[in-house]
Amino acid sequence: MLRKILLTWVVLLIGSTLSLAQKREVILQQMEQIRNSPSYIYAEATSTNIDQAFRSAQKGLQAKVNAWIAERTGMSALKATLMDIDKTSTWMNTRSGKEMHTFIYLRKSDFARHKPKMRIRLRPEEDGEEIQTGKPLPATGN
Repeated sequence: MLRKILLTWVVLLIGSTLSLAQKREVILQQMEQIRNSPSYIYAEATSTNIDQAFRSAQKGLQAKVNAWIAERTGMSALKATLMDIDKTSTWMNTRSGKEMHTFIYLRKSDFARHKPKMRIRLRPEEDGEEIQTGKPLPATGN
């Protein structure tokens, strides 16, 4: 987790040709695409502390993944660990004033392939095309 945070800050320091406002707009558009896609499960959290926002979003995603697994397999005893989720999820951060907003998501088909023993049955709409978000983008300000 610390490695992800440090990587985010390194990318921020390297910078790109886009302005911070444009980067933030791109992140928000990507989040909206993922929210509206049946192929993804996501969770988000906001806090003044980036670590707290990340942990809260991660726990929220774990709960949603476990509910999805129970729905698809019919077995509520099957649970995803945080390690399973970390291996198949991606995250983005945005800043709004003093608050950090963390958005964590995973593609259902990627998770199902990662855990074949769970025998998760995907619906056709859940195995859709991947939304091109690239790697996690750096946190940006308003």
